[in-house]
This record gives sequence, structure tokens and C-alpha cells, in this order.
Amino acid sequence: MKIKNFIGLSFQDAVQNAKAELGEEISILESKKVDNNGSLPGVKHLIQISVVDTSENSSPEAAPNSLSSDHINFRKSQNESPKNSNKQTTKQKQEGYNFSADEAQFLYGELEKLNKYIRKFYLPKYPEDYIDVFEGLKKIGVETEDAKQIIKTTYSKLSSGEQTTKEKIINEIRRQIFPMLSPYHITLNQSNTPLPIALIGPSGSGKTRTIMKLATHPDFFANRKRQIISTGNFGVGTESALEKFSNLTGIGVNLLKSPREIPKTINKYSDEDILFFDTPALSIAQSDSIRSIYRYLDKINQLLTLLVVDATRDILDAKHIYNKYSYINIDGIIITKLDETPRIGKVLSLINKIDLPLFAICEGQSIPDNIRRDFKEVIWKEVETGIKETN
Repeated sequence: MKIKNFIGLSFQDAVQNAKAELGEEISILESKKVDNNGSLPGVKHLIQISVVDTSENSSPEAAPNSLSSDHINFRKSQNESPKNSNKQTTKQKQEGYNFSADEAQFLYGELEKLNKYIRKFYLPKYPEDYIDVFEGLKKIGVETEDAKQIIKTTYSKLSSGEQTTKEKIINEIRRQIFPMLSPYHITLNQSNTPLPIALIGPSGSGKTRTIMKLATHPDFFANRKRQIISTGNFGVGTESALEKFSNLTGIGVNLLKSPREIPKTINKYSDEDILFFDTPALSIAQSDSIRSIYRYLDKINQLLTLLVVDATRDILDAKHIYNKYSYINIDGIIITKLDETPRIGKVLSLINKIDLPLFAICEGQSIPDNIRRDFKEVIWKEVETGIKETN
């Protein structure tokens, strides 16, 4: 691969010079301001771009370090004087080179082309349709390594046999993804003891509202006796919301004043079927009372612990949250705010990375409607639409 440098009075000048020699399809590696070195009187600085020469006759020689006159084709208007050009470059020197809106848009398009060209090195032996689907997976939030593994597995399944189309590639990916989205099923105890369920996770993830949805949605614990236990001081707003919820639904709410009340509260509600525990978030400055809450919860027999993560966080944040709570025995995850992210592929990478089953998804604020346990088709539809829209 050969790299060539082209210069001009502006970014667009340099691009036109490159296209005049290499054709319309060029891949720009970088652009920068350089000294004139006498190529044009009265102008101190020029714009240089470095372009990949993919022509058949190009050789893998090093890129020229000097500004060759063969690469210069200035298109100065008749009323533009060296004096005005000098003023312009002086201003640019003071303020730094700023792209115009047209230049920025053009550069974005060129970078997209270069990005696609470079990504072919991730999957060098695969046909164009596979590269396009790989791009689609990346754009909807699937991490690069996960997207690459999905494409490799798909290619191995479809490489032999009849001609492969993009539709067949997408259908094969669907077969791979569906097992990841098998919901976590709870088997309710037949004994006389209630099933304790604790929702844990960071502030703002929607734990309290999710508990309200779980307690009232008919697809989860219909016809079961339910009780909500708030284990910490969440503030007046949360307590008020729980009390209003209790008044509307008839589901009991117990606001504990101390973590020491947890064991006797469980005994108090031994005739209930489900006990939901709403918990405060772990933080860097954890108070002793919050530490005590988690110590007491850890001692509860047959406790089902669900980590709540909202879909608006990026994958690194989500993994950080999981690591923070991983000292607790986590049984599954609930993903909230799915309606607030355009990059639903993050869900696939998150499930793959933390290796926990998905228990439910929430895609809105309405109680109890906006929670699902039959989420396979919902997530896949968003994934499929995202892949197709990016190609």
C-alpha cells in the first residue's frame, strides 16, 4: 500500500488534486497545515492530505516527504490576491485551522469510507455482504470482538452450499442470538416460606419502579401474595411513591428503619408468597448502614438477586456496575430504559460479557405495562432493523 501527499490552498483544493490523479474513490489518512516552502508566492501555509493509493500500479514505497509540484493544482479566483491569502493564513495561524461545514461533512464521509476499508482487515477473507453486516452490528452497539465472532460463526455455517445472501446471513445470526435471550425462569417454592427477591443496582437504574411492575404485571407473579420491603432510606420521594403504590394496588409496603429489622421482617411475612427487597445503591462512600443491608441480605436463605442495569449506559459502564456488585451472588439481570437507547446491540454484548441470564426488560415508565419477559422477538426486531438501516 502506497501513501501519497497532496496539497492545496484549502482542504477541498487538496482533495480535488488527489481525485484528479487517483480517481473519485480516495481514502484520506490525515490532513494537516504545512509550510509553503516557496510553492506559491505570498502564501505562508498550505493544507496537506495523505491519501492511500490503491491503484494497480502503485508500489509499497514510502510516502514522499517533500511537497511535490506534481501534486499542486491551485484554483485561485481572479480577485484573490496573495495579500488576502496571506491574511487568511495569518488568521488561521492565530486561531488554528477550522474546517468549514462542507469540509467537515466531506471529511466525515471520507473517514467513513476509510473506516470501512480498514475494518476489512478484521475479516480479510469474507465477502462484502458479511462486511456490511459486521458494520451494522457495530453501529447498533455490539462490541467489535463480539461482532467479529458472530460473523465468523455465521460464515462457517453458511460457507458451504448455495449462494449466500445478506438475508440468509441475518437469519443465521438470529439463530445464534436467540439462545442468548432465553429468559430466566423462577420456580416458586411449594413450601410455606416466601420467595425473597432483591433488586440491586446503581442509583437511577429504575429499581423501585421495576419492583412495582414485577409486583403487578400478570406475566410474573399473578395471584401470588406479595409484599415490598424497602431496606434503606431512599428519600421522601421514593417512600411517597411506594406508599401511593400500596394504596392503589393493595400490595403491602414495609419501610424499614434499620438493616437489623430484615430477619424479623421475613419471619413476620412468612405467609406471603413473594417478598420484594428494594435496596440502596452501592457507592464509593458507602455508609455503614448500607454495608449492613447487604450483609443481612446475603444471609437470607434462597434469596434471588437480580441486577438492574439501564440500557442508556455504555458497555464499559455496565461491566463496571456488574464488577462492583459481583461479590454478591447475582442470579440474573433486568435491563431497563430500553426505549431510551438507539444502540440495542449493547444488550447482546452485555449478556455475553457477564454471562448472566436476562430475567426481564423494561421499555417505558408505565406500571405495570412496560415490562416484558417475552423479549426475544422485541430485541431481535430492533437488532434486525438496526443492521438493515446501516447498510
